[in-house]
Amino acid sequence: MKIAIVGDPIRKEKDEGLVKAAKKYFEKVIYCPIDRVRFEIKGKMEVSYDGERISDYECIFPVPTNRNREMFYTLVRMLNHKVLPFSPSQYLLLSTNQIFQILKTSGIEVREHYSLFSTAGLESIKEKFEFPLIVKQLHKKVLVTNEKTLKQVISVMEKGFPIIIYKPIKPDFSVFGLTIGNEAFYYKRKEGNVLKDFSKSEKKIIEKNLRKIKKVTDLDYFAFRFIKHNNKFILDWLSFSPNFPVMRKNLGIKLEERIMKFIKEKSETTFIKIFSLIRKVLKK
Repeated sequence: MKIAIVGDPIRKEKDEGLVKAAKKYFEKVIYCPIDRVRFEIKGKMEVSYDGERISDYECIFPVPTNRNREMFYTLVRMLNHKVLPFSPSQYLLLSTNQIFQILKTSGIEVREHYSLFSTAGLESIKEKFEFPLIVKQLHKKVLVTNEKTLKQVISVMEKGFPIIIYKPIKPDFSVFGLTIGNEAFYYKRKEGNVLKDFSKSEKKIIEKNLRKIKKVTDLDYFAFRFIKHNNKFILDWLSFSPNFPVMRKNLGIKLEERIMKFIKEKSETTFIKIFSLIRKVLKK
């Protein structure tokens, strides 16, 4: 079985552990920078990298970033039957932050934030917040203290990428982790220190929230961050592309190997289902 890991060249070093781990579970492994992937329609849809048709591979594992969101979405949509571990609709929800509103209506505490693309969107939301505010786009964050500065910051940000506005919060501590199938691995970060001691009540709340997220989104793979503030665990971040080396170090487990083992098992299950469906069709 062959797998193509498709990532963003700016984070290639962070994804090298995935490539190494994949070689233990797949017969052939190729790493493809998304900006060098080619999409073509020649009677059928083809996706290739350096002359290699990755659309012929059994498994495609994207590690998406917001700066190349459209290209990753095209990849996921064109090869959705081979892409693991998420569907085009799941990726779209997560990459546009719509998922937070859905989770909020499902009873999960989420960090309040507002998304817009220019200063034109400020009028509809400016009554909802108080300064100071954090303005974020991609990996850039700016703290602003008044409306004039807010408009100036937004006006010089890159076009075409969502701008996220939210209140700064000083949490008691943060919880970082990754859900892989039926398992969840997480650790606590407090005042720069990594801790793994959770009370029974803390673990109960965290795992209850993770079950809710899985039920609402139907996702069985995602990275997350909760912040503990005012005796509440608030969901602050969801992603398919965490910093794997940092998580591996802080969790103290062979993280990438667990991910690739899960992807291999999931791809085999998917292949069996597709093969069974084809057999049923041929029998008719």
